[in-house]
Amino acid sequence: MDRAIRLAREAVEAGDGPAGCVLVDRGQVVGEARNRVFSTQDPTAHAELLAIRAAAARLGRTDLSGLTLYTTLEPCPMCCGALFAAKISTLVLGARYSHFRTRELGTYSVEELGSMTGRSVEIISGIREAECRELRYEALQRSVRQSRKASGGNPVRGWLRQWERWWTPTGPGNARPDRAESGRALTLDSGAGSADPSLPAFVSRPEGAPVYHGFPVVAGSEVDGWSYGSITAFDTLEPQTEGDGFVIAPDGRRAGIAWATDTGEFYEILPPDPERWGVYGVRFPMPVQSRQDLITCFHEVLPQLKRRHAELFGSRPAGPGDPGGT
Repeated sequence: MDRAIRLAREAVEAGDGPAGCVLVDRGQVVGEARNRVFSTQDPTAHAELLAIRAAAARLGRTDLSGLTLYTTLEPCPMCCGALFAAKISTLVLGARYSHFRTRELGTYSVEELGSMTGRSVEIISGIREAECRELRYEALQRSVRQSRKASGGNPVRGWLRQWERWWTPTGPGNARPDRAESGRALTLDSGAGSADPSLPAFVSRPEGAPVYHGFPVVAGSEVDGWSYGSITAFDTLEPQTEGDGFVIAPDGRRAGIAWATDTGEFYEILPPDPERWGVYGVRFPMPVQSRQDLITCFHEVLPQLKRRHAELFGSRPAGPGDPGGT
């Protein structure tokens, strides 16, 4: 698994998916590969598939019975099908799709696909899981930074950079009305729900408005004790298809939101930490051009956020040191 993790790190550094795979036959490595989807522009260039091809070529056979496949991430359905076709005996994996709460593959697991197709493989999971999960988070962060760079610095695409810059404890009040990327003070309109579109984010607030590190809750977003705060300015001439903000639960716990109209349904970007109960990607049903658009979209994705909050905390009240409770 150590070798697979090194390959996965190479893939991340090259801009590919965070997966590495090693095939072992009686203690000897007979095939290994990393994800090369983006570097080769080949959607099938997954680590497992490439490693299986390499092992079959080296051994001169398609029946890989008795071999053990080590992989940092749970094989996707395509790679799992290849694993079954090659009759690989043992699968050792690091992180599962369920660990990331991604919806891109529904409720998929290797076991489910095996049950559907009448195939089986011995599975050993959770090996070096924390390192494998961290590699996926790192790959997501790199992807966002590259998107921002490719966009020419559009502040709407810069959610991760804004988070790194702004979302740090600042003491009582957490307001930073005098700091912005442009060096100018940022101000709100009287409705606390829109901002000058030439500025990158909300920072100051009307007196008494709720805040999270200087960013105010959008007026009118409150429902059942839940509310949304926007970091990205959204009153613009053109509809926006992505942005970022945060959600505050009725118990006061906070989580980060990165939204887009063309992303997965709901997935974890960063795990819970003392600052927030995670950062989540959500899909908004329409572009945002006004405060009302933003409120409508927030209410649309709120059930998913409620479910995740319930999974983490149930009905337990927030306490000192809780994720998102500080």
